[in-house]
Amino acid sequence: MPESFATNSLPFLLRLDELEIENHTAPVQVNERLVTMHGEFAGNAVAKYLGRFACSVMFHHDHRRGYGRRVFPNGQAIEAFSFGCQADVTGSVPSYHSKVDDHGLTVERFENWDNGGGFVEYTEGDKPFKSTAVAIEAQDNYQAEFNQRVYLARQEVVEALRNGQ
Repeated sequence: MPESFATNSLPFLLRLDELEIENHTAPVQVNERLVTMHGEFAGNAVAKYLGRFACSVMFHHDHRRGYGRRVFPNGQAIEAFSFGCQADVTGSVPSYHSKVDDHGLTVERFENWDNGGGFVEYTEGDKPFKSTAVAIEAQDNYQAEFNQRVYLARQEVVEALRNGQ
């Protein structure tokens, strides 16, 4: 195990080094026009990122789908967007507002989260990019559609989510 990670840290617990997965906590510059990050804001997050950054921002922290655009006086436009989350949104996933009972079980608290994913098409340098959000619909067995293709969740995942696991 890497000595640089605390034993209760996510990179240590998920064994990211062994799996050769990079863990970025700071914003990552995708190209000249776009950064991506886990993020820190929830609730009206789009407006907060548009007010803080001078380039477009893809963020993930608040588990909601969202999009906003800001145009500066010089005509330059930036976007802030989030595709949602791939977590259970029925209250079984611990969140800021939830708690754990005396038996160590999460007390269900439903958050205003959205299941979703997305795609970002870009080229290197100062070129425009295109973001496309894709909804993952729980009532349709957690399926998503994009570019005339249907993406289905594995049946064991659907069953676990239906059972609140």
